[in-house]
Amino acid sequence: MPSTPSPLLHLGHPEGTHIPFFQFPRQPSPVVPFRRSLIIVLAGIAAAFLGHWLEHVGEHASTPDVSLIWIVPFALLLCCIAVMPLLAHHFWEKYYPAISISLGGLVAVYYLFFLSAGPGAHGNFFEQRAGGALAKSLGEYVSFILMLAALFIICGGILVRVRRKASPAVNTGLLHGMFGGEQAARDTVTKFVPMKRISEPSEQAEVVLWLCSDAASFIVGHTLRADGGGFEASSIDQA
Repeated sequence: MPSTPSPLLHLGHPEGTHIPFFQFPRQPSPVVPFRRSLIIVLAGIAAAFLGHWLEHVGEHASTPDVSLIWIVPFALLLCCIAVMPLLAHHFWEKYYPAISISLGGLVAVYYLFFLSAGPGAHGNFFEQRAGGALAKSLGEYVSFILMLAALFIICGGILVRVRRKASPAVNTGLLHGMFGGEQAARDTVTKFVPMKRISEPSEQAEVVLWLCSDAASFIVGHTLRADGGGFEASSIDQA
């Protein structure tokens, strides 16, 4: 029975603890189906065009004179984000979308139906109100959200599995691409090793020979790491 090929791309943060540059995650995050990935990409493209159009609509809109009292919904939302997870975790986890949309909708209704764009405003109802300024702000917000989404996808723990066997040439190419050369790779890995040097091949061979000898006949179920203390140091940093 042919084996199922391993998925190429995992999005999200892998489960379990692992040390970067030393260990692969034990349980990678679920694979994103191709159809869902395509929908996400198309939605991102549509949102980018929507943000550009909104900024174009509000390009020449004047900045309305807004009372300072309308800072309260934004300040209240920030306070809820900072405090509610500590005071009422379950309530906030369940109702924070409704609270956020309600506070944002309150400001949006004020901008669209009550706030005037200025004494010289003319045109339709949308242009006479502060709809242009709201459209411009919404377009900038959409662009900001797209930037955050891109950063999350890039830095959110993507695990790429390459379906080919490792070889000295492939490993050298990967190290050169990731670190810019063998010496740069050594310098990067050395930062995680308390002994501040890379293990020699003979040191690893001695450990293997000892484990294969009669002297290690009573060693069962134990992980012996010849890594110069790198694992322990990383565990202390994570704790």
